[in-house]
Amino acid sequence: MPSFRTQTDIIENDKVLGEDWVPADLPEREEELKQMYEALSPATRGYTPDNMFLYGKAGQGKTAATRYALNDLGSFFDEDRDEELTPVYVSCNELSSSYQLTGQLLVELTDDVTERPNGHAPDILYSRLFSRLEEIGGTIVLVFDEIDAIGDDDQILYQIPRAHSNGKLEEAKVSFIGISNDFSFRDNLSPKVKDTLYDYVIDFPSYDSAQLQDILRRRADIALADDVLAPGVIELCAAYAAKDEGSARQAINHLYKASKMAQTDGADSVTTTHVETAHEVLKRNHVMEGIRGLTPQNKYVLTAVTLLEVRDETPARTGEVYPVYRDIAESVGSEPLVQRRMRDHLQELDLHSQITLTTQTGGIQGGTYYTAELNTDLDATITVLGELDESMWEIANEIRQMAEKRGKI
Repeated sequence: MPSFRTQTDIIENDKVLGEDWVPADLPEREEELKQMYEALSPATRGYTPDNMFLYGKAGQGKTAATRYALNDLGSFFDEDRDEELTPVYVSCNELSSSYQLTGQLLVELTDDVTERPNGHAPDILYSRLFSRLEEIGGTIVLVFDEIDAIGDDDQILYQIPRAHSNGKLEEAKVSFIGISNDFSFRDNLSPKVKDTLYDYVIDFPSYDSAQLQDILRRRADIALADDVLAPGVIELCAAYAAKDEGSARQAINHLYKASKMAQTDGADSVTTTHVETAHEVLKRNHVMEGIRGLTPQNKYVLTAVTLLEVRDETPARTGEVYPVYRDIAESVGSEPLVQRRMRDHLQELDLHSQITLTTQTGGIQGGTYYTAELNTDLDATITVLGELDESMWEIANEIRQMAEKRGKI
């Protein structure tokens, strides 16, 4: 039985392995930081910083680099300038419009506003926002993490750069940093927004295995006790992450999970076996998180693509997915959707990265069509589909048996 009294002292500082910790150095992002410092540099001379868009896959240090640069700029202001620097961080993950983002900014900036304002005309909301920004004064940098969540409703990105020329701001110097995993977001902005923005677009490429190992070693030196990592642990954590998305967060999560497992087990060191076990748990949890919120119809469509994956019949056209989906839906007593509606669910699964949906040309016949293939771990997907829905357990079990027979898992 586990006991807190039998745990070993492997982890000394959990915070260092947490998501919000900002390292003292980011050598792997030196080039990107140079561009960020260049964009922020007008603030050191009393002018408004330039707007920025930071792009890159999740876990590539975009948010960490932003906090690092703004922390350093804050130190400069404390020592060399009389006015204040106010960084404001907003996660746009659950915001779907400029209106909602404006309301969330008012919550972040105003002590007596605890809920996003609703039911007001947009002009009134923008007026309240700029009045509040003017009250705060100084230099204000608004950080919009996952800015792509607001979609094509980009009015706020038009309003902020034009606030001075439109007389909505007089003294306050306000700019923004948009952070996104969607490389196409800026391309899809409206022409009036593109014409208004004189911004920096900074790409954060994926880390390679060597960079991930360096990141992990620096964290481990601070977070873990001395000499508790067995040979190969750092390398294996980095390899798992590099093979997937090249995400530093993913690599750190592997090291943290493996370290907690070793500590709970009462082990004297973290071994590659702990990392392998942690990998399986994290992989399953990742798939579980993605599938848990799916509708029943989404699950049936995902199960159909999973079965086709096991059969080596992917990428599969919509017309090839449909009869498999229909059989699955009917087998659990659900009325199948028509093929066009099923295609909508394929697009939703693609949006949530459960599958990859690719547009293909029709060749001699012309036109275009979609092909679908699984974009999550096969073993974990089969497991989670069976666990989350009792009616799907038997189907998932049959798919697992087929996958094992074919050497897929």
